[in-house]
Amino acid sequence: MKRTMLLLTVLALLACLAACKDSDMPRRPFDGDVWSDDGYQSISPATEPVVEAPAETIAPTEPMPTEGPALTHEDQIVLIAANYPLWVKSDSTVPYSFTVLDLDHNGRLEVISSVCMGTGFFSTNEIWEVNETFDGLVLCTGRQDENESCSDLTTGPWTVIEKGGAYYYIVRDYVRNGYAFNAEDLRLMQLVDGQIIETLLAYRTTEVDGDYNETTQYFTADDTPITAEEYQAIHENGTFGGDVYQFMVDWMILYADDIEQMDEYGWQAVLTELWDVNEAGGGPF
Repeated sequence: MKRTMLLLTVLALLACLAACKDSDMPRRPFDGDVWSDDGYQSISPATEPVVEAPAETIAPTEPMPTEGPALTHEDQIVLIAANYPLWVKSDSTVPYSFTVLDLDHNGRLEVISSVCMGTGFFSTNEIWEVNETFDGLVLCTGRQDENESCSDLTTGPWTVIEKGGAYYYIVRDYVRNGYAFNAEDLRLMQLVDGQIIETLLAYRTTEVDGDYNETTQYFTADDTPITAEEYQAIHENGTFGGDVYQFMVDWMILYADDIEQMDEYGWQAVLTELWDVNEAGGGPF
């Protein structure tokens, strides 16, 4: 009888354990478990969520440096006119000539003042260019000797040669010593980085004797005699190739009394008219 009761007790305990196993009773959480709607869940290393690394942060690109604010030709003329005390010259006895060009074709205009004085036709030129930041003018350099006559820029037509992206101008300087002697230099002029460079190409001399007989001779820069035809060829195209243009440069000629009455707005009107003519006159501007 006791054995029967013991057997029944064991069977009852086994049935109870089976019922507990199949029930929804929550279990005690263990280390590493996480809570969810279904209760604590064990997270094994194989099922741990993968946390993605943050995307690489790219620093903003620095803006590329830009050049100074470029001005239209019209606005550059306004700038040049506003700075007229720098470049306006006058003399009570002779007229000054003024014009505006772009000799080096860099988009920045130059204003030129020129005067030819004395019986020897001694020329003096000043060339001012709009600076690289388009907020002022700079004086172009290159004249080595103040006692040397500059080229006669007011005479024309001008011959300009475009070669390899550079611009060369064939200019001349006429001088005389009384009636008995006069001469002419042919020079190659170029504006490079604000510097006027002039190179002698050829020259001629003309002498008059007591019987009024003229003798004219022509030479290259190294004093080699050449013919009049060869001299003229240099005069017209420089004889070293390139695209050749010939055009007239328009100038405004003013005496001191007229210059003294000019103001910024008067110069603006004059320079605008000169530029319009020179730009349309066949030059490479």
